[in-house]
Amino acid sequence: MILPLSGGDPSFDLVNGAKQFAWYVQDDWKVSPRLTLNIGIRYDVDIGFVDSQHQAAGSRFIKALKIIGNPLGS
Repeated sequence: MILPLSGGDPSFDLVNGAKQFAWYVQDDWKVSPRLTLNIGIRYDVDIGFVDSQHQAAGSRFIKALKIIGNPLGS
């Protein structure tokens, strides 16, 4: 039985020019006849999903600066 891993339209437009970028690399390395290493690395980045005004308002760091009265929190 084959199950789909995802659904929906793969070609959709993200609002306001937001972009997603991802890559994955994997390799097998046979260390000995009884040991094989399977190593992979993945990188994902989302750009432009939150504009700078909303990002600053939702930042925990900015909120912490506001709480302690630091002028950089405004």
